[in-house]
Amino acid sequence: MRLFSFGSVSAVTLALVALKTTWLRDLLLSSVRPSTNHPLIIFHNGRFWTGDTQAPKAEAFAVNSGGLITTIGSDSEMLSLAGPFDQIVNLHGQNVVPGFVDAHVHLMMGAQTLESLDLNSVRSREQLAQALAEAAAQKRPGEWIKGHGWQRRLLGGQLPSKQWIDAAAPHNPVFLTSMDMHMGLANSRALEIAGVDVSTPDPPDGQIFRDASGVPTGVLTEWAQGLIVDHIPQPDVPTRQRLLQKASHYLLSRGVTTVHDLGRAPLDGAASWSDLLDVYMPAAERGQLPFRVFAFLPLDERQQLRKFVDQHGWGDRSGRVHWGGLKDFSDGSLGSSTALMHQPYAQDSTSFGLAVQDFGLLGRSILEGHDLGLQVAIHCIGDRAVDELLAIHARIPGGGPTLRLPHRIEHAQHLSGPNATNALSRLGLNVVANPQHLVPDQGIVVQQLGAERSGHGRSFAFGSLQQAGVHMAFGSDWPVVPVDPLLAAYVAINRAAPGPSEAPFVPSEAISLEDALTAQTLSGARTAGISNLVGSLRPGKHADFVVLHGDLEGLKAPGNLPSVAQTYIDGQCIYGCQ
Repeated sequence: MRLFSFGSVSAVTLALVALKTTWLRDLLLSSVRPSTNHPLIIFHNGRFWTGDTQAPKAEAFAVNSGGLITTIGSDSEMLSLAGPFDQIVNLHGQNVVPGFVDAHVHLMMGAQTLESLDLNSVRSREQLAQALAEAAAQKRPGEWIKGHGWQRRLLGGQLPSKQWIDAAAPHNPVFLTSMDMHMGLANSRALEIAGVDVSTPDPPDGQIFRDASGVPTGVLTEWAQGLIVDHIPQPDVPTRQRLLQKASHYLLSRGVTTVHDLGRAPLDGAASWSDLLDVYMPAAERGQLPFRVFAFLPLDERQQLRKFVDQHGWGDRSGRVHWGGLKDFSDGSLGSSTALMHQPYAQDSTSFGLAVQDFGLLGRSILEGHDLGLQVAIHCIGDRAVDELLAIHARIPGGGPTLRLPHRIEHAQHLSGPNATNALSRLGLNVVANPQHLVPDQGIVVQQLGAERSGHGRSFAFGSLQQAGVHMAFGSDWPVVPVDPLLAAYVAINRAAPGPSEAPFVPSEAISLEDALTAQTLSGARTAGISNLVGSLRPGKHADFVVLHGDLEGLKAPGNLPSVAQTYIDGQCIYGCQ
């Protein structure tokens, strides 16, 4: 196997293997290492999938004191470089992949859910009330109870109401977000605090569900949730700093070494700036941010972000925190029937979903962000939402500033057909897709959209996007679904969750193992403009990698899904260390 490293080290190492003279060996080693005072860590006896198309497989690599990979190749080549002060790490034949890049999380929202009521396992009205009653027993009267994760499809297709939960927590205001976070359920106490009653009008970008008499049922969609959320006390800076450490352990246990933080929902400029300036950057400066963050601000913050970039560049001194992206929404979600579609929903001929803002205004805001040289990421779930965004980007004139990073469409879950796929490629847009969304949506997509709009090239069309040459990265959308890059790769390959489940959903849209891993690693790094630093294992990059239990081939079939054994950042074990 050829040795891959800086400059002409390959030739030097071949000579080193052949020549045993001590003085010549030491001389040649000096071209690979700065000195014996700067020992290497040599990881060997591994089965590396490097993510580097020029050298996709390896057995070992060396990492310098700065946490960078210096050389990569075979066991014999790496061990021949070992000096008396080097650390040798035997990987015992385990699979090794680059650190996963989760290209779409809501970091601080996800961190908060680690300490809120988890409703993902709730399957009935009775279970919902019981879970809430148990949570209320741990709270003081008047203290807010927050929960997340209920799914309408798991509640027999029924929408819950305040009557389901009022008796379970009579002395506490309650707000429970659905799994997709595009819908929330408030109890009567929360509605009273927020002043939401029969006379409250629907906001232009959301809906207050009402009974036949016009009385709010407790369910609110999209930005109407802000009517309640604005009254919930937000965690202070010390609490968020503590939650960040909890989130760090969670992410690293999943092998995630870099995240794209798409911020808060509903969008909150002040909170997003505070997360960046008061939580992430201080943690990095203290050496308490073990993973890397690419932070987004709301699109309305574009002028302020440009000034910040002009003053501070694109990242902090630690190299752990990066910024330069703007985020906004165009529509809702399939599970809440608010994804914006060209044709009405199959079960409601009057509903086309919801545009959460005027597309003319959104287009002008995107153009301003573009003219400021900032990357713009827009949430689009429905096929009409995607097409509206494509039309906006097609109108952006040429001759403007050279963008540091291409713009993004988040999710692109449902497409109108080949014209949309080809336009995504032609316009050079990044798509951040979410394979794990297929797991809960598989049971409702045909029911909601019908067979044609759920078919090849239309829904979760990873294969079509790949074949069209669209740059596609994967993200979890945590806390909508758990962070699990290996599960996401499995779903993208098999078009279904492992274990007994529905038949594969449109199997013609499956992608290969290599493409799925790339979408979880290098593609996410490229989308953030840091592929020179992370995303693959090659000389000059940070030694961010994951050691796995099990074989990568287990991602191709149920029953042997690999799991994370250890997570390394800059060559240092951060999770799973012994």
